[in-house]
Amino acid sequence: ITATFTAGNVPDGTVVTNVATVTSTSPDGNPANNQSSVPTTIVQLTDVGVTKAVAPLAVVVGGSVTYTITATNHGPNPATGVVVTDRLPAGLLYQASAPSQGTYDPVTGAWAIGPLAVGQSVTLTLSATVQVPGPLTNIAVRTGQNEPDGNPANDSATAVVNSPPYADVGVAKAVTPKATAATRPVN
Repeated sequence: ITATFTAGNVPDGTVVTNVATVTSTSPDGNPANNQSSVPTTIVQLTDVGVTKAVAPLAVVVGGSVTYTITATNHGPNPATGVVVTDRLPAGLLYQASAPSQGTYDPVTGAWAIGPLAVGQSVTLTLSATVQVPGPLTNIAVRTGQNEPDGNPANDSATAVVNSPPYADVGVAKAVTPKATAATRPVN
């Protein structure tokens, strides 16, 4: 027999023990093995995902760029102690930050968000000056959370400014002059 159960509103770390007992109307020569129990520790998983956008996508040296980092609690439980780290790479000079919740430290890149309710999204806007030409890749990573994360695939996001464009190579052909006299064989 396979049985599946859903834990209700149980505190994290609670141990639930399932006990199975067998009885029979026939005589049992070994009643010591008629019961079995398995303990299960309840773990409150939660999935905090990170996304990132950048505008504008192309910036000249000396121009400004703005990154918007979003952290969302996809559930199924509330999250606490949430931290997302986004250190600007070399070539970007920090200008300003505006978190919708928590605080951002431009030296460490740590955005201390704190608690997130199920379904709640918060944002951090980072402004920087582009100091070098060429592509600049900026990464945001969820680096802190008190609860185990059920989906680590969405724990980071990347945005690239000044990425090289795709090549569009074309060919044109012309002939000059457009008409020539044909030669005929002589008899």
